[in-house]
Amino acid sequence: MTQEKDSSKESKEAQQEPSVISDEAMSNIKDSSTWIDALLVIVYLIVFSYSIFLLWIIAIAQFFFKLITKNPNKHLGELTNLFQKFINQIIDFVSFETEQRPYPFNSINNKKDD
Repeated sequence: MTQEKDSSKESKEAQQEPSVISDEAMSNIKDSSTWIDALLVIVYLIVFSYSIFLLWIIAIAQFFFKLITKNPNKHLGELTNLFQKFINQIIDFVSFETEQRPYPFNSINNKKDD
């Protein structure tokens, strides 16, 4: 008898939980900021894929500076540091490690990086 009560109680709880989850899921799906973040993730992944080309250009330029002057270019080194911070921000954002959007929505020089 108690097993029947327990099983009927569990089935009632099971029937109630999906509606709560469904309502919560629907409100999350309808939230416009989620869709904006999804669009930004796609845009930043495209930027990230093209950043490989920029890295090649910087690496080749630094090689020629090193070849000719025996030292890498200081300004390209500073650009590389900014580039690295930007790429790290993109990786953190698209992997949902942080909700803080990368440059230009926030500064490249984060307080945690300094």
